[in-house]
Amino acid sequence: MKTRVYIAATAIVLTLGMAFSRIMPSLAALWGPVTAATYLQASLTMMGIYVAIATATLSGLLIKESWEAEQARAALKSYMQGTAKTKLVRDDDFYVQFLAAARAARNYVWIAYLAPYPPTEGADPARLQYYTKLVETIRQRGDVKFRRLIRRTPRNEVWIRELLNALRNQPNMDIALLDDSGAEENPLAISAQVVDGEKVWLVALEGHERQADFRDLFIESAEAAEAMRRYYHRLWARATIVLRSGVVTNDGAAILGA
Repeated sequence: MKTRVYIAATAIVLTLGMAFSRIMPSLAALWGPVTAATYLQASLTMMGIYVAIATATLSGLLIKESWEAEQARAALKSYMQGTAKTKLVRDDDFYVQFLAAARAARNYVWIAYLAPYPPTEGADPARLQYYTKLVETIRQRGDVKFRRLIRRTPRNEVWIRELLNALRNQPNMDIALLDDSGAEENPLAISAQVVDGEKVWLVALEGHERQADFRDLFIESAEAAEAMRRYYHRLWARATIVLRSGVVTNDGAAILGA
C-alpha cells in the first residue's frame, strides 16, 4: 500500500512541477523567449514528459500489483499445503494403509485396540494377515518405537498372553492394558493410531465392525497428530504397563502366570 502511494505521489509532484515551472522564477528561465515555435516545442515536450510520467507510474503500479498477487498466491499455496488431509476409510483399507505407514515410520508408531474381543475372533483373512504382518514389522523395525494399548477384558486375555510371548525381549515394544466401559462393546475412549506425529487414524468410530461404507477416519496433519499424541499419552498414563521395552513387568508376569 505504501509503495503505491509513493509512486502516485512522485508522479503528481513531477506533473505539477512541469505545469508550474513557467511561473516559478527559478525555473522560468529554462523556457527562454516565448515565440510560436518555442511555445509549440515546449508544449510538445511537456506532453511527452506527461506521457512518460504516466507510463512510468502505471508500469510501477502494475509491477507492484503483480508482485503482491504472486506473494498472495504463494501464501495461499503454502497454507493449503499445511491444511489437514482427511479421508473416510474402510476397515480393509485401514489394514493396508496403516501397515504401510508402520513399515515406513521413522520414529514411533502408537496403536490402540479397544474392542472387547481379540482380532482373531471371527476375523476375516485380511484382518488376520494384518495382525500377523504387524508383529513381523515390529520385529523388523527395531529402530522405531512401537506402543500398543489394549482394552483389558476377559475375552482379550488369551490374545494378550500371545502378544507378550511373541514380543518379549523386543526392546522397541511397549504394551499397556486399559480398563474401559466394562462389558460394553464400544469403549468410552477413542481408538487412536498415531505415526510419527504426522498421520492419525481414528478407528471404529461407530463400531468395531464396519456398519456402512467406512469404519475409520484418516487425518494427515501435524497439528491433529500432536493433539492425538497427547490424547494417547493420557490414556497410556491410566493404563497398566505389562511390557516395557521388551521386558515383561510384574503385572505382565501375573497375566502370563494366570
